[in-house]
Amino acid sequence: MVYRFVFILVGLSPFLTWAQNTDVEILDTVYLTDQQLRSFNTGQQQIHISDSIIYSQSFSLTDILQRESHIYFKQNGYGMVSSASFRGTTASQTAVVWNGININSALTGQADFNTLLSANFSSIDIKAGGGSVLYGSGAIGGSVHLNQDLPQRIEEEHELQTGYGSFNTFESRYHYQNQWENFKLKLAYARRQSDNDFDIPEQNRNNLNGQFEMNSIDATVALDLSKHHQLQYFGNYSFGERHFSLLRLSDPKTKFDNADTRNMLAWQSQWKNMQSKLKLAHLTENFTFYDNLDRDTSSSSSVNTNWLQYEFWIEWQKIKMNAVLNYQSTTAEGNQLENAQRDVAGVSFLFQHQLFKNFEYEITLRQDINDDFENPFLMSLGAVYEIQSYWKWRWHASKNYRLPGFNDLFWVNGGNTDLNPEIAYQTEFGTALNFKRLNFSVTGFYNDISDMIRWLPDSNGIWRPENTQAVNTYGVEASTAYKYKLATGQQINLKTQYSYTVSENQATGNQLIYVPFHQANANLAYLNRKWSVDLNWMYNGAVFTRTDNNPNHQVEDYQLFDVQFSWRFPQFLNSKLSLRALNILDLAYEAVDNRPMPGRSFSINLITQF
Repeated sequence: MVYRFVFILVGLSPFLTWAQNTDVEILDTVYLTDQQLRSFNTGQQQIHISDSIIYSQSFSLTDILQRESHIYFKQNGYGMVSSASFRGTTASQTAVVWNGININSALTGQADFNTLLSANFSSIDIKAGGGSVLYGSGAIGGSVHLNQDLPQRIEEEHELQTGYGSFNTFESRYHYQNQWENFKLKLAYARRQSDNDFDIPEQNRNNLNGQFEMNSIDATVALDLSKHHQLQYFGNYSFGERHFSLLRLSDPKTKFDNADTRNMLAWQSQWKNMQSKLKLAHLTENFTFYDNLDRDTSSSSSVNTNWLQYEFWIEWQKIKMNAVLNYQSTTAEGNQLENAQRDVAGVSFLFQHQLFKNFEYEITLRQDINDDFENPFLMSLGAVYEIQSYWKWRWHASKNYRLPGFNDLFWVNGGNTDLNPEIAYQTEFGTALNFKRLNFSVTGFYNDISDMIRWLPDSNGIWRPENTQAVNTYGVEASTAYKYKLATGQQINLKTQYSYTVSENQATGNQLIYVPFHQANANLAYLNRKWSVDLNWMYNGAVFTRTDNNPNHQVEDYQLFDVQFSWRFPQFLNSKLSLRALNILDLAYEAVDNRPMPGRSFSINLITQF
């Protein structure tokens, strides 16, 4: 049934394309991989991280997002498994979107941010709040967007970035781009490796069996077939090996190998006031977990996903409309999986209207269909009202959902095929003031989540997933940005972010584990023509580690201070040299109970262009 539904819709798409031929305003030529991200976000808070910020920091995606956003990360030790929490939700309720495609693991329903290197992306966007209408299952708390957009015109460029730091940590990246008439090409390779053997003062030993290495090969290609048609290719191959740090000297040594591929071909067509894009993608996940390196015992799983999506855009006066048809087929195999397969088809309709000069609203709708669940009808509403040129109010509400992962459904001797999707109703209301030097934003949010999936022991002591929990999350987020020019070529920048989050189990009234009430970060930067200095501060409040909120079982709050000095040498291959000092106060802290994090560390980084 699902196959028939998809092919009928795709077959009708050419007629939809020519249904409107009124001559109105002309759309600009775009080379965006995720145009919905830029266009349909009315009423939602969004953070944009440019390539200049990405390249000025380490290759760790976790580190960048902790410094630049409200997202809370739970790391099982530095470089180990890293999961994100948006507005008090779980890791599986945060969507990671690569060039417009949701890449959360089909097995766990979440993404491990320490298997993704940030170095090769053109930009990263963070969208808070529900987004299931656009990105499907999992986009309940928010979404992280990894983009490889192409500018309209690129020049030949070679860029080499190398770095070395404490704990024998190496980072290296090579980037090449060029354009030959109608053909554009960007290639990049990045690698990050570390012995990760920092001191653990409380245990009078080093971090043992914590070494890791991660690699990322990326390609972006665009070919202008004619004035109205362009063919694009986006590719990513991520692979690596991580040993998991030992809690005790007597523990067996373990490690995790992963190899993931992402390939997408897109055909974009553009006319006066219309656009269409057909995307074909193939994604794979492959991993092997070694539970005892001395005995060489292991388990492995592999996932294959095929993705088809058609998008049609039209602009008419002050109206934007977008219809999206998508279909994905996923299969998985592994030592602990049985009959893991899923086919999902969906149709979305997005509508945006600037009703008045100072008022804009949007309505988005989505219906998914699959053979295993009764998928809910999803929708979102958003509005922005401009009181003055510098003062705006925004509002957004949405219904979102998450399908159970393959491990939840098909795990041998543990899976539960009777699970229901998680359902969430979310709303937020905020205001923003934008002056010449100062920007300020504050947002209040509320999320009502039902049928949350938890793994619990049954009457026989076997752990199985069940729909048991209802959760309310609510709170407030605030951010400021201030820029002041001291003199020609000199500037001071200040950015601050704060969030207060309550994530409450409705049955017990307790805060969910590993959700801090308070979280904040700040960055103060002085920029000169030839050099700059950045000071970073990050604070994470205490978190409970037991569901009964026992105060004797919690990870204490911590705050970290980092500093970075950078010098530019335009006369020498347009180079930039940076020195970083992280956790400069050498504070002992943990992000997860009994998982120590590094103390003070240093690194040096050089970027050259030729």
